[in-house]
Amino acid sequence: MTTKTDLTFFDYYNSLLDDEKKMVRNQFLAAAGISYPGFYKKLKYGSFTPLEMDALASICKTSFVSAK
Repeated sequence: MTTKTDLTFFDYYNSLLDDEKKMVRNQFLAAAGISYPGFYKKLKYGSFTPLEMDALASICKTSFVSAK
C-alpha cells in the first residue's frame, strides 16, 4: 500500500535515520543503475526523473510532492 505525503523526497530522506537512508539509497542505486555520487547530486538538486521518482515511491511505499 502506498501512502501520500506532503513532503518532497529531499525532506523525506532527511527525516530518516541513518540506517534507513542507507537502505533507501542502496535499493535505489540497484534499481536505477546510477552512481553513488549521482544519487547525492540528484538529491541536492531535486533532479530525479519521473521514472526514478516512481522507483523511490515504490521503495519508500509513499508518494512525494514535486520539489519544483
